[in-house]
Amino acid sequence: MYVDHRNVYLYQSIAIRSLEYTLFEASYLFVRTTGKLSRERLVKVASSREALEFVEGTGLDLMIKNYHLAYDADEIRNRFNYLFHVTKST
Repeated sequence: MYVDHRNVYLYQSIAIRSLEYTLFEASYLFVRTTGKLSRERLVKVASSREALEFVEGTGLDLMIKNYHLAYDADEIRNRFNYLFHVTKST
C-alpha cells in the first residue's frame, strides 16, 4: 500500500495546528481575564474552559495517539501548567 508523503505531512500539520490552537484557547483563561467579563468574554471563557479540560483530561492523549504524533502528553501538560503557574488542587 502506497501512502503519499505529502498527505502524511498535511495530516500531521493539521494535527499540530489543532493542538497549537487548543493550547492557545486554554491559555485565554490565564492571560485575558481581569475580573470584568462582558457577554462576549463569558463566551470566550467558556470556550477556554473546554480547551483546558481537553488539555488536562484524556482528550490530549487521544489526539496524540490517533494522529500518531511523537509528543508526550504529560510533558505538554507539565509545560503548559508551568508556563501559567497552574497548580493542581487536591
